[in-house]
Amino acid sequence: LWEAGLEVFKEHLDRFVEQEALFESIPQKATIGIFSAHNSKLRDLFLPAPRSCLAQIHDLLPKLGAELNSMLLNETTSAYERLNKQPQDVAEFVDFSNFLNDTDARQKEFSDRWTAIEALYGLMTEYEVKVPEQDEATLKMMDQSLGQLRYQVAVVLSAQEEKTVQFTDDIDKGIADLRTAADELLAASDDPRLYDGETDVSEALEVIAELDEKREQLEADQKRFAEYQEILKVPVTRYDEVDNVSANLKLKRNLWHSLNDWGKQTQEWEHAPFDSLVVDTMNQYVQKVDKVCKQCEKGLPENTVQPKLREAVDTFKAIVPVIDALRNPALRERHWTQIEDTIHSKVERGDGFTLGYLLELEVNAYKDEVEQISVRATQENILEEMLAKVKAQWQDAEFVVNPYKESKDVFILGSLEDVTATLEETQVLVQTILGSRFVGPLQAQVDEWDKKLRLFSDTMDEWLQCQRQWMYLESIFGSGGDIMKQLPQETKMFKSVDQLWRDLMKRTNVDPSALKAATAKGLLEQFQKANAALDKIQKNLEDYLESKRALFPRFFFLSNDELLEILAEAKNPLAVQPHLIKCFDNIKMLEFGDHPQTPDILAMISGEGERIEMGKNLKVRGEVESWLGAVEEHMIISLRKLMKQGVTDYEEEGRLPWVRSHASQIVLTVANIFWAKSISTALTAPEGAAPGDLGHEPLENLKASHGEQVAQLNELAAAVATDLTSLERRTIVALIT
Repeated sequence: LWEAGLEVFKEHLDRFVEQEALFESIPQKATIGIFSAHNSKLRDLFLPAPRSCLAQIHDLLPKLGAELNSMLLNETTSAYERLNKQPQDVAEFVDFSNFLNDTDARQKEFSDRWTAIEALYGLMTEYEVKVPEQDEATLKMMDQSLGQLRYQVAVVLSAQEEKTVQFTDDIDKGIADLRTAADELLAASDDPRLYDGETDVSEALEVIAELDEKREQLEADQKRFAEYQEILKVPVTRYDEVDNVSANLKLKRNLWHSLNDWGKQTQEWEHAPFDSLVVDTMNQYVQKVDKVCKQCEKGLPENTVQPKLREAVDTFKAIVPVIDALRNPALRERHWTQIEDTIHSKVERGDGFTLGYLLELEVNAYKDEVEQISVRATQENILEEMLAKVKAQWQDAEFVVNPYKESKDVFILGSLEDVTATLEETQVLVQTILGSRFVGPLQAQVDEWDKKLRLFSDTMDEWLQCQRQWMYLESIFGSGGDIMKQLPQETKMFKSVDQLWRDLMKRTNVDPSALKAATAKGLLEQFQKANAALDKIQKNLEDYLESKRALFPRFFFLSNDELLEILAEAKNPLAVQPHLIKCFDNIKMLEFGDHPQTPDILAMISGEGERIEMGKNLKVRGEVESWLGAVEEHMIISLRKLMKQGVTDYEEEGRLPWVRSHASQIVLTVANIFWAKSISTALTAPEGAAPGDLGHEPLENLKASHGEQVAQLNELAAAVATDLTSLERRTIVALIT
């Protein structure tokens, strides 16, 4: 509650006092017109709430004030009593100084707390909260206690400097004693037994333990004196003598402990099962002890202990690489055989296979040879893993086989992206293995895989080539069209390849394992023969198409596929229709008669829908190139005939009726003929006129011709606005523009 502050209490007191006054102001009885209201029950209902809250606050505030005052009084009284006591030695003086500094720093805190307590009791006076007489007496005591404490702090602070000087002298004396003790301990640490390698290890460790106990006491005193000096705010003394003793004893302690632990550790390693040795742990320990040897060699005077440890460490350091080599998990039986041949001894790797056993066999004498065998085993293991990766990749590699043209029993290869990636990656791995000088034991396996992958690659090249050609030729020879009759030898060759392809792809669909399928015995040779046959078929087919183009040159405007589509259905004249526009400019289609065998060709129809009759006796007879040649001849004859008729009608009919009654090509050509004729006539002198005859005026003639042309254009322009067919409108627009 106190953390909420006086304002919260004041706010609540004001509110409840106001509520109490409001409810008390309600009259007992009120008359309004003919009505009389009795309010006593309403007052009795509302008044208890604010009164109860006020009573609780009135009860709480004195308790809170008494508690806060009591706490502050106890703290200040306790501080005053402690500051009245005089320290008797350095330790007490340091504690006393610490407490004095803390108390002086808390003076403002005590003052602020007392101010807050006074404000709280002022609030109680303002709102007529009853305060016990005992609390009032305590308040007076608190005021006196604060004054006494301030005075006592000031008195003690004034005398502190004098006492600091006095106790500093005592500290200096203690420091001098500490330095003397450190020198004595340093001299004692030069015990001859600690420099003698023949000293029993347990005896040396006991001597060091006794010296260490004294060193710890010196370090504790050093730390204590430093703390005293920091508290008394005097310069902290450096203790080089203690540091020298600590450094000296640390070297000797590490030396003898390492010598003691080394013997135990090496004994443990020698008798442990060899397979349980962890070379990294052994190396770390050896390096640790080696470091101790180097430190002692630099920091200690000449002795026979450090060389003894150094010799043991150096001897074992030479063995660790051998242990590491023999613990190599890549070692196989062939490598152990090589090791046995190298050391001229049989290595029994049973229950008694320990480091001690290997040392008895003097394996370390063949350190270089054993390490070379281990390195070779590691490299061979890497190659084995690479080869295993090759095998694993091909074990999962499968062809994607798709139905051909939604057929249920004819298949082709789908995407080969994954298989190709696997082939490229494994070929690189195999070549890497073959290029290693450690491939020896794996040579046969790797050669076999290299041969297998080369076969796979060659077979896939032939397979894909066969698939491409088969898919192209199947649409030609597999549809049963006229080409099969015209190329019987090629058809027979294709059927042979087609049967091979269908059987092979059925097997591949059942078992799509890529490596197994593509390296099947004799498959490469089968594909090579099939591709040779397909190449020959393709060449003969192209020669056949060229012969057709030679007979009807307009076939050169068509691609091989388009020409094959026509030739495959040579008996169906309608098969020519989609390709006519490429053979003949703007002939979209031909109009055929109703005869089922040799229909008449009645007319040609342009892309705009204009129909031109082809004359009589033009039939679909013989090879397609023959009757298409006849179409070309009749096209020329028909257009020449229509052109003559157009020239004749031009001079006899009106221009607009003439335009509407003739074909567009005829209209455009004849109109240009007569335009050229009119211009030529205007520029040419009349027959029989003498040169320079003034009766011939070319300019006037041209003006007259121009007027005639304008009149014709105006007539055509007016006709555009009339009811015309689409073809007539396009013809007239072409004439105008």
